[in-house]
Amino acid sequence: DDSDYFIVVIAGRYGATNDKGMSYTEMEYRYALKTGKPILAFLHRCPEEIKAAFTEDTQEGREKLEEFRNLAKKKLVRFWTDPSELGRMVSQSLIKLQKQFPSTGWVRSDSLDGTDAAQELFRLKR
Repeated sequence: DDSDYFIVVIAGRYGATNDKGMSYTEMEYRYALKTGKPILAFLHRCPEEIKAAFTEDTQEGREKLEEFRNLAKKKLVRFWTDPSELGRMVSQSLIKLQKQFPSTGWVRSDSLDGTDAAQELFRLKR
């Protein structure tokens, strides 16, 4: 709830699931949708080209992953193929998102007076 934006990277695995079989990542994504949080999704362009060791090993997992990918495609999505491309895309997209949906974000301690800065640092250490 305290996050300004929600960023999700989807590649070859659906992820750990709850007792109902939904991945925690998808649950977080759906929560961000429900609360109206700005979302950026980064999907691997060619998931069929990902090495088998890094992909779902069950048909059910592959189907759930595909359904999640389709859900994510309904919002702002960018496609990537390698880690360096992903890094560039995340950086560029986040800058654009911050301009489009300005938010308070992290507050630098040097922007607060001495009392506020000390209180903020103390709060962060808890």
